[in-house]
Amino acid sequence: MALAGTLGSFAEAAAKTLPKLTGLRVSESTVERTTERAGTAVGRRLTAGETFGPRAAWAWTKDAEGRAVRTCRRT
Repeated sequence: MALAGTLGSFAEAAAKTLPKLTGLRVSESTVERTTERAGTAVGRRLTAGETFGPRAAWAWTKDAEGRAVRTCRRT
């Protein structure tokens, strides 16, 4: 539900996305509350320094000049 709430409006998630993907029928306000609650929880975890999943080395593709895409590092 929270993911659907981030794809567009809460109303669209309630009226179109969730029924089509899951068969769920919920109100716009339920999508809004759920999405905001999930965002707050993720924000707290990120602020606390938690990462999601293991670190991985990426095999970045090089551009036309042979430069690899720079990776973002947490400080």
